[in-house]
Amino acid sequence: GSNLTAMARVLFQRAICAALVVSLLISSSQAATATIYASADASVYAANPARANSLGSYLWVGTTDGEARTLIKFTDFSAIPSGSTINSANLRLVNTDFLYNGAASTIDVYVINTDWAEGTTSIALEFDNGKTGADASPGSGDPTWSHKSYNTITWTTAGVDAALTPVASYSLGTAESTPVSGSLTTTVSSWLTSPLGNYGLLLRAAGPLRRLGSRETIDANKVALVIDYTSSGGSSPPPPTPVASGGSGAPTKPVSAPRNVIDFTKPAPGTDGTTGSTGGLSAGAIAGIVCGVIAVLVAVIRIVLICILR
Repeated sequence: GSNLTAMARVLFQRAICAALVVSLLISSSQAATATIYASADASVYAANPARANSLGSYLWVGTTDGEARTLIKFTDFSAIPSGSTINSANLRLVNTDFLYNGAASTIDVYVINTDWAEGTTSIALEFDNGKTGADASPGSGDPTWSHKSYNTITWTTAGVDAALTPVASYSLGTAESTPVSGSLTTTVSSWLTSPLGNYGLLLRAAGPLRRLGSRETIDANKVALVIDYTSSGGSSPPPPTPVASGGSGAPTKPVSAPRNVIDFTKPAPGTDGTTGSTGGLSAGAIAGIVCGVIAVLVAVIRIVLICILR
């Protein structure tokens, strides 16, 4: 009897330890979603290669009377703990032209392969002029169709140096975009592991000019990265500070101070800087873990009862 009682006590203690381990795993490895706003964005225009739009409230893509393209960069991933696994990453694009009632446009996303910086040009009057969108005379350092830093450093290829093949495509109708093909998951994962290779994304669209919200507008309309990730309990790294370089002997221009704030909740119109959490394992995953723990405890209790009754 005493040996059996001791054995039962040991088994019971091991079961408690197993339950504690599972509890620690649940608390240290959680799924969460982060909405990340841009640290820099701008639009450039084929019909007006020496015009700029860095600080306007809107971004433009489309081919109405000359192509308009949008550059956007995300650099602050400090809310995502180091060592996290990126499960998915998608752009959130919002149609801000409320008068537009045409067919949905397909917006293709390309990886930019050289660094650039947001300039200082502000648009006084922001409206669709029926041609190429709102623009203004560029200031020093503004990206334009011909220059990545006006007026000293040109793009190797006019219209922004970027990959030839899109990594993802989105359909944009009268509200928010929906994914069509491809994924930004691999791209965002590479930015987290090698931030110095993060030069941002280029948006292009064939069809009517579309107006998107820039980082200067309200949160609900901003272009954003929506990232689903699973943390491993690591700490959040500080954001990098990339610069736009023109190569040997060329001046460098620091990227403008990011105003993006990691927002763990659905962005609310007119707010800026709110944070919250949608973290936690899915209901199915939690239910599976709980059932497993219960099964272990039941098995141990049965063994204990058998030992006592013998």
